[in-house]
Amino acid sequence: VLDYGGEDVATDVLVQPDGKVVVASVGGATRAWRITRLNSDGSPDAGFASGGTAVVPFGESVIFVPVAAALGASGEIVVVGTFDNGVEAGLDVAVLRLLANGQPDTSFGPNGVRAIDLGESELATGVSVDPPGDITVAAASNGRTALTRLTDTGTPDPEFNGGAPLVIDVPTLPRGGDLARLSGGRLLVVIEGSAAGDTSDIVLARVTPEGALDTSFSDDGIASHDLGGDERPGRAAIQTDGKIVVAALAGATELFSIVRFTAGGALDTD
Repeated sequence: VLDYGGEDVATDVLVQPDGKVVVASVGGATRAWRITRLNSDGSPDAGFASGGTAVVPFGESVIFVPVAAALGASGEIVVVGTFDNGVEAGLDVAVLRLLANGQPDTSFGPNGVRAIDLGESELATGVSVDPPGDITVAAASNGRTALTRLTDTGTPDPEFNGGAPLVIDVPTLPRGGDLARLSGGRLLVVIEGSAAGDTSDIVLARVTPEGALDTSFSDDGIASHDLGGDERPGRAAIQTDGKIVVAALAGATELFSIVRFTAGGALDTD
């Protein structure tokens, strides 16, 4: 049990190759982001940050954060979430990178943090780190999902959609979604939205390493699935055979469900 001395909410968990467990949460009296690493026996990892927990204060304005976390090839930990920058109306996405020892990576940004402002209120939904260290962030913005890729130094990557965010033109609700890495540097984006613009469905989009929709996936890069109600997708995983597994609230009664799709985006009925 992790108790930071206040109302604490865990939002994501990662398992490192060595069996150590990383938990991203927001909590404590200051509502700070707290990234805790546990040894494989469940005890705090004393070699990580301070006593096993890295504390990143954003103040009382923190809303629904942190959202998602990912591991880098060198053991770095990347966490994304949403915050109120206190300067202008709306919310921005915060991207935090910690070194393997839990200290902020100041080569990435001040105190290890970079902000993404797309000009509207943004809500982070997912993050992925590729082997060279580039970071791709998914966020709901202005009713759509936008992908932004940052280089290892925290600047927009000019090799991904010319350095601009890739906006996926599907009506989006910011309650769920994820981002998963596929073979060949491609990305799978899981969206709560609807290609028809009515009830919420599970929408899958596949993106090329260059930042364009992969039209070899479901003809136009986007596959939408209505399972008989309002679907609220959560985290996604990719099997070794390329099949896609999504955790979701699905169906007319919105039961917790595990839904599997083929590598081509069709519902897997086998």
